[in-house]
Amino acid sequence: MLAPIGTVTVLVVEDDPQLREAYRNYLAAARYRVVLASDGLAALTTIESERPDVVVLDLGLPRVSGWDVYRDLRSRPETATLPVIIATGNDLRDIHPRDLVSFLKKPISPEAVAVAVEKALVRL
Repeated sequence: MLAPIGTVTVLVVEDDPQLREAYRNYLAAARYRVVLASDGLAALTTIESERPDVVVLDLGLPRVSGWDVYRDLRSRPETATLPVIIATGNDLRDIHPRDLVSFLKKPISPEAVAVAVEKALVRL
């Protein structure tokens, strides 16, 4: 199902410029409003200013790690329930957060990211 144009904002936090653009292009074509951040510090700033509906978050980020971004989001009441989709190349065996929407193991297609975003929105 297509979302009305521009009504759902997805923040893509990815330090790889090619992946970031591929996700942006695919999500924009799926009618989402997409905002981008290339590191964890930019992600935190963007979350404050843009108030996204869903965050696609890489864990291996410069400046502030993806895990630190995630912990910060969960520690604040205004972002504690914000859907977060972890997109990572890291080993996921030891990761057990209870309130993530999903984990996507890299390499990840833009289509898989869009499906995860749609599932996150259904859970809202």
